[in-house]
Amino acid sequence: MRAHNMSTEETFKAAARVGLAGIAKDSTCPPMIIGSSLYTPVQRPEQKRLVAEVPSLAETRALADANHCANDVCYIYCLCSTDWVAEHLGVL
Repeated sequence: MRAHNMSTEETFKAAARVGLAGIAKDSTCPPMIIGSSLYTPVQRPEQKRLVAEVPSLAETRALADANHCANDVCYIYCLCSTDWVAEHLGVL
């Protein structure tokens, strides 16, 4: 098990101690959060909450039917992220 815990219960207790609450407000660059509708550990409301906490321009996109890292639909998120960067750099 991760974190060298003896049981699943201990692992979940260890994970509950870790959090990024309040960190996003210190961000100085605009993030683009690409999420998957099939990846349940970080669900859509959490992604939207993170975007709301960031003081700079931020955006989130949910890719339907994507796996954990959305690598199975990279042809979608690569285009989305490229366009997003170009827009923020003033190229588009």
